[in-house]
Amino acid sequence: AEGEEEADAEAESEAEKDAAFEAMFTGLDGGSASGFGALQPPKLPLIGAIAETFFVSGEDAAVSDSVLKKVNFMHKANHGGYRVPEGVEDTEHGVGALTAALKGFPMPYDFQAVGRASSTAQREEFVRSVVAVVAEHSGTVPEEAVSVQERMGGKFVSVTVQQQVQSVGQINSVLQELKGMPQVLMNW
Repeated sequence: AEGEEEADAEAESEAEKDAAFEAMFTGLDGGSASGFGALQPPKLPLIGAIAETFFVSGEDAAVSDSVLKKVNFMHKANHGGYRVPEGVEDTEHGVGALTAALKGFPMPYDFQAVGRASSTAQREEFVRSVVAVVAEHSGTVPEEAVSVQERMGGKFVSVTVQQQVQSVGQINSVLQELKGMPQVLMNW
């Protein structure tokens, strides 16, 4: 009987928390759930610790779950909600700390670079250069891991290299080196 009472009390406590949670998010944007106006965090008091906030969509589901998830990840990251993994510099620059906190390593990563390529020779050289940078920092790149797309009638070329990475350092090293190449216009 004592175990049943504890279970009932615990269930009641969870129900109270759920009701309080629902009440906090009712009418956050003045009753309108249209557009991104529905994404307003509540004003929560700090009670002896850091309060964690997150965004919810209105009753009309004005914001999709996938968008809402991304907004909440970024909001939490921007407010120091993720621990920086061991060996990673704590900085707002680069994608490494957030990627490591959200996904973990090892993991596949898509490196992308865009550059000018008005001739076949320039395009081939650009692809070789991008692949060489990725390989230098993360190991051999299989041929099937490279995809190339011409852009703007062949004036530009986009190269994507999917590579297994072991650390944030590998991602940051590749991105930094690509950024420093004069023929690379954009990379991520």
